[in-house]
Amino acid sequence: MDYVDLQRHWRKLGPIYRSDMARAVWFPAMAAYERLRMRNLGVIYPATTDTPDTTPASFDSCDWRYGRRGPQPGYWAYTCHAACFFLADLHLWAARRFEPDTQWRIVYSDLHAVVWDGDQRIVDGNFQAFGTAPDEAWWHAGGQDSTVVLEPGLLLNYCREEVAA
Repeated sequence: MDYVDLQRHWRKLGPIYRSDMARAVWFPAMAAYERLRMRNLGVIYPATTDTPDTTPASFDSCDWRYGRRGPQPGYWAYTCHAACFFLADLHLWAARRFEPDTQWRIVYSDLHAVVWDGDQRIVDGNFQAFGTAPDEAWWHAGGQDSTVVLEPGLLLNYCREEVAA
């Protein structure tokens, strides 16, 4: 298994991820992630607002970026620790625009979610940024008894109905 190298392809992927259409995919999901995290932790803090410089990284509550040397790759702005289920739709949406002829689909388990090409490549901004091997990322999502493989192009829409309750 291999990652689609988001950093190497960022010249083409960056405009896709930074687009208003992408924001319409990820911002509602990340706002739901934030509300769920607040509810689960029993902590209320000001909600992250949708400003031009807001990215999924704005919702991060884990400072995994600390101590990393050199400039941060552009795709790190579209990662957020423990939010793989909430970012899966964004990565699927972007992958379908990056390679429209590929049958991209979301694969998830109780542990993790990735976007898979149906063969040997995955899109997983979080685990790629964390330095996790692609085989391990795949095992967490696709190697479990709880694994679900969605039909190509089908969004996960993870937890939005739970958060609204």
